Amino acid sequence: MNDQIDFGGSAPPQLLDNEPCTLIYDPGKRIKKDMKKLYPFGPMVCTVQNVEDWAKMLNKSSGKRWIILLIFPTQTEVEIREFIMQYVSDRSELHSLYLIFHNGLQYHAQWSNTLLTELVWCRSITNRLFHDIREVCAGACQIYVSYYEQQRRQAEYDIKHNNNGARGIARIYAEKKREHVHNLCIYWTSMNSS
Repeated sequence: MNDQIDFGGSAPPQLLDNEPCTLIYDPGKRIKKDMKKLYPFGPMVCTVQNVEDWAKMLNKSSGKRWIILLIFPTQTEVEIREFIMQYVSDRSELHSLYLIFHNGLQYHAQWSNTLLTELVWCRSITNRLFHDIREVCAGACQIYVSYYEQQRRQAEYDIKHNNNGARGIARIYAEKKREHVHNLCIYWTSMNSS
């Protein structure tokens, strides 16, 4: 993730190891060309443009829950299926999967029932591409908010019942939650005004 917090060595190194992660595979580099259109979600998104970086990212981050968006600008249905079977399926960390590709909408019903149960939707590449990407990010943001709230409550429980002095950790989770709630407020305000 791009919004890592520097704890100066005072927090446990595994503190945010299990947080959700939004990962976008964008071989056409559409996002990279216009990152500003992702506002306010840009910092929470990891984008990769090639298979090697994709594999590294998934393999180095065990324990994370992945919210994955795959954008295929020119690949065929067969190539997309092969990519999913090789690099996405059989991952216990997969929380949800979104696909955007040429004629993607026509595959939604069939693939939702046969490909992966984590597949939320398939959409076609249109002039609403960044709207669709921001929708994925907003959904991911809600997952982050739930995660940080659960972790904050666990830290407060530990403080109360185990007297382990983890007040700073509870504050870190509360701050991370506030950041994502703020992003959702910006998103929904912009959606209501457009």
